Amino acid sequence: MVCIDWSGYSPDTENIDLAWKRITEMDLEGAPSSLEKIYLSGNQIIEMNWEGAPNGLKTIDLNGNQITEINWEGAPSGLKEIGLDCNHITEMNWEGAPSGLQEINLENNRITEMNWEGVPSGLETIDLECNRIVEINWEGAPSGLKDICLDDNEIREINWEGVPSGLKKIILWNNQITEINWEGAPSGLKEIRLDCNHITEMNWEGAPSGLQEINLGYNEITEINWEGVPEDVEISPLKLNYLKDEYIKSMKYIKSKAKPLRLVTDQIKHLSLTNPENNKYNVVRKYCGVEFRELMKEALGFDLVH
Repeated sequence: MVCIDWSGYSPDTENIDLAWKRITEMDLEGAPSSLEKIYLSGNQIIEMNWEGAPNGLKTIDLNGNQITEINWEGAPSGLKEIGLDCNHITEMNWEGAPSGLQEINLENNRITEMNWEGVPSGLETIDLECNRIVEINWEGAPSGLKDICLDDNEIREINWEGVPSGLKKIILWNNQITEINWEGAPSGLKEIRLDCNHITEMNWEGAPSGLQEINLGYNEITEINWEGVPEDVEISPLKLNYLKDEYIKSMKYIKSKAKPLRLVTDQIKHLSLTNPENNKYNVVRKYCGVEFRELMKEALGFDLVH
């Protein structure tokens, strides 16, 4: 058993780094009264023990230990941030969590379900990357949540039911998602990452008008539909973003000439660009489709592709 020796620290010490010291006990008894941040990553701690924790402690890093359960009993009320990445945690537990907690990192654990019971309402950021979550559950999620990372899980569907209205960013990279669903998405959503999934069709129906960034790289997109796309959204990969920008410019021009080009407008509104060779990176230059190109040439006076 290796405990922390506090004898060499003055009472006014605010930051202490004890990473990779082979510590086995989270023993905070005797810690400096002014301590605000402590780094205990890469040790061999099995249990979370808050006894003797300074009241002013705001940040604790427990990444890379051997913790199996989240325990908040005795945690200081002013705690704002905690790192629990790379442990052996199987459940999200919020019983006794400090009301002012703002950020928690639970990356690379063994969590299978999203449980929000008892979560502090002011929690803003949570990282659940590299777990075993199969469903998105927002029931009881904190109203203040702004940023959630769920990449590298086993999620198959995008579910927005009960999502906090203030959510700004969600990362769903490397899951098993096959369709883009915007039904119930928060109006203030700014960024979503959906790269490395199994999406084949772009869908913008119900997408938040203020969406600023979406990543769709490394999918197998074969059908591209721009109807309803937010005008200012940045799309990755860049070739998709270029095609979106050309579409927006074209539709603006067509709308300005709406009366003489009404027939063209009505047809273009329902067109999508199909890539028959399943190569999403060459859609713009090679596979726009003759019908679409002819309509656009008629409307703009030049070939959109060249």
